[in-house]
Amino acid sequence: MLLALLACITEPVVLDDPRDTADTAPVEPEDTGTTEVLDDRCDPGAAPVYGVEGAPLSFTVRCTGVDTATSFLVLGLPEGASFDAASATVTWTPGPADAGHYPLSVTSSGPGSDAGVVDVWVADGWDAVDNERVDPRTYTKEYGLPVLHLERPRDTNDDDDVATTMVYKGKPWAIDLKYRGAASSYYPKRSYTVSFASDDEFDDEDEGFENRHKIVLTTLFDDNSYLRQLLCYELWSALDDTRHDIQTFLAVLYVNGAYEGLFLVSDHIDGEYWEDHGYDEDGSLYKSVTHEGNFYDNYSGTPKASWHAGYEKQEGAEDDWSDLDALVHFVATASDADFAAHIEEWVVIDEIADWWILVRFTEADDSGGKNAYLYVDASTGLFHHAPWDFNHAFGQTWQTERQASSTDYDFFWSNNLFKRLLADPVYGPRMEARMREKLATVLAADAVNARIDGWLARIEPSAERDWAKWEDSYRSYGGWYWRTDWTSHDGEIDYLRTWTDERAAYMAGWYP
Repeated sequence: MLLALLACITEPVVLDDPRDTADTAPVEPEDTGTTEVLDDRCDPGAAPVYGVEGAPLSFTVRCTGVDTATSFLVLGLPEGASFDAASATVTWTPGPADAGHYPLSVTSSGPGSDAGVVDVWVADGWDAVDNERVDPRTYTKEYGLPVLHLERPRDTNDDDDVATTMVYKGKPWAIDLKYRGAASSYYPKRSYTVSFASDDEFDDEDEGFENRHKIVLTTLFDDNSYLRQLLCYELWSALDDTRHDIQTFLAVLYVNGAYEGLFLVSDHIDGEYWEDHGYDEDGSLYKSVTHEGNFYDNYSGTPKASWHAGYEKQEGAEDDWSDLDALVHFVATASDADFAAHIEEWVVIDEIADWWILVRFTEADDSGGKNAYLYVDASTGLFHHAPWDFNHAFGQTWQTERQASSTDYDFFWSNNLFKRLLADPVYGPRMEARMREKLATVLAADAVNARIDGWLARIEPSAERDWAKWEDSYRSYGGWYWRTDWTSHDGEIDYLRTWTDERAAYMAGWYP
């Protein structure tokens, strides 16, 4: 039985305006759905209560203080719900059209009188035969996670933006929509790029996400832990919290009124992204899309057709590859002495070092030589790095195959820039010292597992709902048909934690 808790004190509670409290700031509720802030002497309200359409819901109201209330009153009950005063219990079985938010006003009387709000959130019963479409304007959260509502037109495609709408936290947005992804373009649960109008900027202060004209909704179909991509982007930010981070949060997606599942919401790496971090929006931006983008003059022994083979140009003059060509040529052909003397005139060393540290620790084999962004700062000529695409990380390949925590892929084959920096008598020790520092701090097993635990506390019910919808499709998907070592969501979380512990110990052995 769920408990909705209200604090009781010996004096009547006074509802204070926080702006009038000079000395002591009021205690803010953890759940932003709580609509009343009580005097700072008291608990501000009850924890949210979660239910799902078609399933009986029951919770009891009681006091957390030393005094016992003599009675309770609950106001604002939805149709069909009842409150038994003798047991102070609310019972309700939400129907197929009842998904949404129900703030219930609760008061107690007696020596410890109090007042507050219990926020009841009913999730959509997406798998019920009589399920009805949710209202995007009012269905704003699901098990504590924000909900995005997309209208996906029939002509949505991979190449061209299609005009449509999105609703988020009750606000409608005019957007352009298209599919995205390479291997993931064949998944039954697709990824999307969402573009907003030039005078619109998407943000969500609650999730720490600010001011973007484009966002990416990444499918988590290939990761039943639902955390690998998010963890890698968070670790990139944590390796140096003063530089350009990649904003992310997890949200639930509904498409054309139907439940689609759990998605990663993230920055879209483009000119505006770099402008938001203090650089020129029109600077050259490249993305390595194949392993030819390896900083060598050949690929698997075959000379490359051009120095920029393996890259796509995302921003800047369309046919001008001169800056990237010059960088790859320098890395591939410079003498050891010239490389050591001039490499800092080409790249931001610590960003390249952290790129290597991130992919080396997470064993993100598909992101060490490709799936990376290189941006040229026109004012300095320096290349900056931003990482991308981490479904291959933390003990699984991009095809979900298991990868041992002792895997020792050094990335030299796929990234000559790593190889040359690590071979240098100055830069090599510098990068290894940085690795040791990060292994003792942000990459320590306890620190990474704390991130896993923190996110799991938020997403567990949503992850289980997604797994219930997509498990059969995941296990039967042709891209990893040979696997027999299936895990449940809980089993994958256990695997992720164990792999992290083992990987941290393994890396500490390499860099004691």
